[in-house]
Amino acid sequence: MTEKTIHIILNSHLDPVWSWRRTQGIDEVIATARTGCDLLDRYPEILITRGEAWFYQTIEKCAPEVFRRVAKHIENRRWHVTGGFYIQPDCNLPQAETLLRQGEFAQNYFEKRFGFRVKTGFNLDSFGHAATIPDIWNACGMENYVMSRPENAVLPLPGNLFEWHGANGGKLNTYRLTGAYCSVGPDLREGIKRNFEESLGETAPGMQHLMGFAGVGNHGGGPVAKEIEFLLDNPDIIPGCKLKFSTPDDYFEAVKDVEKPVWNNELQHHAVGCYSAIREIKEGVRTSENLLKYAENCLDTYSSYADVKEEKIKLSSCWEKLFLATFHDVLPGTSVKSAYQDIFDDLGACRSTANEIIEPIIKQRNNSIAPCKYQQLVFDNLSDLDFRGFVECEPWLGYNWTPALGRKYEFYDENNIRVPSQEIACECAMSLRRFALKLDIPSRQSRIITIRECKEGNGEFTTPAFAGASHRYMVYQDLTDTWSHSVDRYPSQGGSEPELDNTFVTNSGHLFQDTVKTFSSKEGRIQEICRNYADINQTDLFIRINWLAQQQLIKLEFTPSEPVSARQDAVPGAFIQRSCNGKEYPVQGATVLTLKSGKCLAITGNFSACDVQPDGKIRLTLLRTPIYSHHDPKVIPANHIYNVSGTGVNEYRLKVSLLDSFDAQNIMQLRNENASPIFFSEVTLGCKSKYEEF
Repeated sequence: MTEKTIHIILNSHLDPVWSWRRTQGIDEVIATARTGCDLLDRYPEILITRGEAWFYQTIEKCAPEVFRRVAKHIENRRWHVTGGFYIQPDCNLPQAETLLRQGEFAQNYFEKRFGFRVKTGFNLDSFGHAATIPDIWNACGMENYVMSRPENAVLPLPGNLFEWHGANGGKLNTYRLTGAYCSVGPDLREGIKRNFEESLGETAPGMQHLMGFAGVGNHGGGPVAKEIEFLLDNPDIIPGCKLKFSTPDDYFEAVKDVEKPVWNNELQHHAVGCYSAIREIKEGVRTSENLLKYAENCLDTYSSYADVKEEKIKLSSCWEKLFLATFHDVLPGTSVKSAYQDIFDDLGACRSTANEIIEPIIKQRNNSIAPCKYQQLVFDNLSDLDFRGFVECEPWLGYNWTPALGRKYEFYDENNIRVPSQEIACECAMSLRRFALKLDIPSRQSRIITIRECKEGNGEFTTPAFAGASHRYMVYQDLTDTWSHSVDRYPSQGGSEPELDNTFVTNSGHLFQDTVKTFSSKEGRIQEICRNYADINQTDLFIRINWLAQQQLIKLEFTPSEPVSARQDAVPGAFIQRSCNGKEYPVQGATVLTLKSGKCLAITGNFSACDVQPDGKIRLTLLRTPIYSHHDPKVIPANHIYNVSGTGVNEYRLKVSLLDSFDAQNIMQLRNENASPIFFSEVTLGCKSKYEEF
């Protein structure tokens, strides 16, 4: 029998943030890099592998003398750079563009600092992988990939080496690491042996090469001297195999001509609780992603109003902050509460910087708008998608323009055509005026609408409620840990439905009508505003949940009006087909059911997880309230002082649309309407003062 080769990968899995704050992560980066250099100096036989641009950038900033040592070992091909990302990100929840930008930033950094671009991705602890990851990593210049989640017990694969085909045609030579990505257990030597044996056990028959990892990880560390000496002194530790200190690139070079089985699907499931834990971080990352892109679009569209180069440098720094927030123990919601303080500060800085760029540009642009005797309302669509829907605004009409005076208003577009509009309740509990206008606004363009007094109002709302699906809220006990380890679905039986306390109608007009319902239980309160339209086969849901109880799960369940024949979900950069099997899946704010009639029921909005039952019932996971960073097998006692996540107020905006057919572009536009891409401003140049009559 031909002897197999185990490629020993000396590595330190290092989480910048997890059960510690970022400042401790930085300490471990420096210590790990220094220790790695010392070991390379001491043992000429070994090679060290480390990924992520953030790791090297941090050393460069905080320990330049250590960085010079690392750079020298890289030059001498002793220290191997892998993982062409800024950090090891979550691979389900970030937008595709964010992942692409992260790869682009990392590759540019490596090329500038070390003179090469990385070709092997390295994501050992991410909790599952979207079907588009091969497409995204290919676009970032990577040919190979090393991962470990989900494990073989959850998702059997045809061997630990395979060719992964992406949803959009990408191809990635992929190795799933079996066993731990670091040395674990009280006896590190036994841990190494166990890692190698488990990797060998998953190696396909006839495959002559495999990888085995060694090195202390999670909070940094890397290989230690006794591990190295153990490996040097015991080359026959695994019968029938020879050991070779190696790198992931060397491994993939050794198997480049091997015929590999093909995998054509996503890699799920692992830790399904991560799709919904700590909703605040998921909402914060998505809002920041959108605002940074809007700011870039604003600069590109109105470049004459800003120093584009200087402002894009600011945005580049913001993108780095955002990349860190997508780390696989941050965005999935598995870090300790104190660790999120730094992340939320960074995300706030991203949004503030974006707004500080957008606002002056729009105001300067507005100065060039021709004077008009009517007050002009300007709506800018800074997204990459056309906008078709309702915008809401509260134009300043003066304190004397109050509803008590009985004045009515109408709106006209640039061609003096009346814009459909309806007055609605204002945000403050005062007599100001708020309006909803139905507008089409092309991507990166603006609309200028004038407001005028009129004598007659509009008609009444007469259209019956949308009948595409009924819905209800269900609350379940959820005793799984933060990750929801060892489950791939949540209960569909045994939940409780909060009691309906009150119902009333508001904002009733000729375009739409809002029905407000309040539900309550001893654990909390749910307020729902259900908006039905006169001429759109769609219902909007505005939901506010104020929840107090720990270890609970709130599902919003929709029952379609007819049988379901197929399902498609939005993932980073694509829609993919999934089974109606009751399993929890990560979703990028859009899921679509094809009904027996051929019509499609599309649900879009700010949700990130759902399941679809075999009977076609779709259940959005609105909220989970696990203990922060609770990991099995730790048992939470009845009396404790741990921080509970998810409690307090959480808000959601959803659209439930009945479409004639599946149209990905249309569905993305519906999702985009919920992302607040419209910036409202006012121009009064040329108007008569509202106070002149006094």
